Amino acid sequence: MAAIDINSVYITVGDLASKNQSGGYLSPEEFSNFCALTQKELVNDVYQLLDANRSAITLLAPATKYIDSVTVANGYVVEPSDYKQVISFYGKYFENKEWNQKEAEYVSQSEIGDRLRNQIDVPSYDYPVVVQDMDGLKVYPKEISIGAMSYIYDFPDPVYSVTGDPPVYDPLTSVNFILDDVFFDLVVYKVCLLFGISIKDQNLQQASVRNVLKAM
Repeated sequence: MAAIDINSVYITVGDLASKNQSGGYLSPEEFSNFCALTQKELVNDVYQLLDANRSAITLLAPATKYIDSVTVANGYVVEPSDYKQVISFYGKYFENKEWNQKEAEYVSQSEIGDRLRNQIDVPSYDYPVVVQDMDGLKVYPKEISIGAMSYIYDFPDPVYSVTGDPPVYDPLTSVNFILDDVFFDLVVYKVCLLFGISIKDQNLQQASVRNVLKAM
């Protein structure tokens, strides 16, 4: 599996613009901005599918980090500096002379009140719960003070850079996508739409996150 090469996307989008006689000059700045927006949208689209299709975790791998030990202070996870969204959290506790961990259930703010009032389904070491509120990622039960976490990190935006006169692609200062190459057609399709480039290619028209998942 390889990351998407931003120059390949630029060339493909430019070819489609020329063939379809649509779209104007692809300035490096505007192209970079559209690529960054596309990448963020796709990561979010895959993230939204996690509950329905856990294999989406594989697609998110390039945007994911895992920390084996994170502190929970005053009930809140001390988030890493590059933290964006939680994928999974494991509450850790010491019992019978060894550390154990249990995956926490992620619940919404509207659900947590009922869970705390329900004595049958109350959060515990064996059945921890996490909820995202305005102050951060909160963990129940409050006795949990350490955990492990996988999360979407603040990944770098793709950047298309040029050098010289006339300007040519500069691989040294450009930044490729973090997304895997299986997203290539979908990235091209979305960038073309942002540029207002008419898409006639049937394969590109059918590009979608769900189709990417089916192809895995």
